[in-house]
Amino acid sequence: MMNPLSNLGPARAACAAFLLSVSVTVSFAQGMMSSMMSGPRPTFGILMRPDVRTDLKLSSQQIAAIDAVLAPLIQDIDGRRGIRLGPNSDIGAINASAERPLTAAQRSRLKQINLWLEGGRSLGRAEVQRKLRMTEKQVETIQVLESEFRQEMMSKVTGRGRVTFRSTDDGKFGKRMLDVLTPAQKTAFNTLRGRPFVPAVRK
Repeated sequence: MMNPLSNLGPARAACAAFLLSVSVTVSFAQGMMSSMMSGPRPTFGILMRPDVRTDLKLSSQQIAAIDAVLAPLIQDIDGRRGIRLGPNSDIGAINASAERPLTAAQRSRLKQINLWLEGGRSLGRAEVQRKLRMTEKQVETIQVLESEFRQEMMSKVTGRGRVTFRSTDDGKFGKRMLDVLTPAQKTAFNTLRGRPFVPAVRK
């Protein structure tokens, strides 16, 4: 199956892949925000990013298999290409299907990349909280910040159903969440993330 981004140059493809990973409908945005603390997060979108594919050293066969899973989800949203999902979409199943072509080492690295991309927002995950041995008070603080993040994100949903959430907004909340950690926990968090992932510059 043809890669939906194959007809774009490298810079535009990186930008398009980023938009694919964050463009959602109103109904999905509401469902995703309400289940952010309890359900799986949609990580499959980052597998569309050329910089992620390069870091993972995906083969052409792996790319074709991933595209076969994600291409049917890509539609025009408010004049732009995006992943359209509904409130009842099985995020966990889509994540699993998209990651199935990866090797165990690539799946492990994908988790690390996702931690780099999510930054402080990944502290809302129970598994990350356990690994960092976060206190009950820290978890409660993260939950408050996550609630603020959800409200801020939903306030950026357009009438046509696209989330217009700037990366600077995302970074603002991520930094506040990271500030909840102790110096030792920040060191442990960086260990979890592994070697640095440097996103391609979007032009």
